[in-house]
Amino acid sequence: MRKNLLKDLEKIQESRKLNSETKNKIISRAIANAAIGISIDFLIFAFMLANSFLTETQAMIVYKTYAVVFLLCAIIIWEVAYRKDSVAWTVCGIEICILSIFTLFSPSIFLKDNRKIIYGIMIITMIYYTIKIIKICFSEKKKYMLEISDISDIIKKESQDKLVAEESLRKKEELKKSKLKKTKKVNNLKSKKTNKSRKKETK
Repeated sequence: MRKNLLKDLEKIQESRKLNSETKNKIISRAIANAAIGISIDFLIFAFMLANSFLTETQAMIVYKTYAVVFLLCAIIIWEVAYRKDSVAWTVCGIEICILSIFTLFSPSIFLKDNRKIIYGIMIITMIYYTIKIIKICFSEKKKYMLEISDISDIIKKESQDKLVAEESLRKKEELKKSKLKKTKKVNNLKSKKTNKSRKKETK
């Protein structure tokens, strides 16, 4: 039992690589955030093109409609985040809310065709989501390592408890054996005394 526990501890300490479940979680979250970042940049580019092909009134309707849609999406995401008690969903809701505010005030950028600001926003969006993906990778890895260390601590505690129990049992057995030896010695002495007394009586 002790050898098996020690082997388990060695395996946990040696296996510092991420398991498939954690890898899949990191990959799925990274892909989701990358898709959101690309979608936002694509949407900004589409708004820029819409300004070229639509009239000012039509463009204003499009921008305001999208602003309302994004705000509703943000509210739905916050509701999901509240029910799941998820920080990730809360952050996603804040991002969509910021996008909604940006879309609401976007006519002043797109209608003036200020391309420097538009491209700047697109670059900032990509930088933000790249940093977010890197942070997700590090945080998930750290979380996994903490879980591994917690498991190793539990196994250590269990092994120590078992060793203490084994030691106490061994001591109890030794005490029993010593008591049996003492009782045997006492019985032998008593028998010897009784034999001697009988011999004297016969004499």
